[in-house]
Amino acid sequence: MALIVGFLYAGILGSAVFGIILSLTISYIKRQFNLSTFLLRTFVFSITAYTLMFFFGLLNADKDVHVKVDKIRDKLIALGYSPKWVIISQKRNVRYNNLLYNSVKNGKSKHLTGKAIDIYVLDINGDWVYDSKDFEIIQKASNKIDKEDPHLKGQVIHYLTKGKFSKRMVHIEIF
Repeated sequence: MALIVGFLYAGILGSAVFGIILSLTISYIKRQFNLSTFLLRTFVFSITAYTLMFFFGLLNADKDVHVKVDKIRDKLIALGYSPKWVIISQKRNVRYNNLLYNSVKNGKSKHLTGKAIDIYVLDINGDWVYDSKDFEIIQKASNKIDKEDPHLKGQVIHYLTKGKFSKRMVHIEIF
């Protein structure tokens, strides 16, 4: 539960809740509660979680790429869709980026500068099957946003042919 909350709410909130859940779990298992020990554990777990979020690229994408992702979501909702996705990658460090199978390895990945976000798409068009139709809907919304806000212009890339887990990933970047 702590990992899921930390992942879905990456950042200070997610790391704090992560720390609280783990600390409560330990207190429950030990069947004892000491406030100072609880607070110390929560602090240590929260700092550890935030550090891991930072290392594994769950934080710190550029504000404009976040704006683009939000505008894509808003555009899809305005068109009558119900987008369901979670952000799985933002700004990465070089070491972690080089470990990832589908990532650009020549130092030119937009994730290294925080100009890209990867989302993991569950569904867009309501059929609960993520396929090329869903990606085309995302791409059309992105193209409209590129025309409306040229400073948000960038690519939207699918991973439909990259494997069972990766096929639901969509890479959104700005130039």
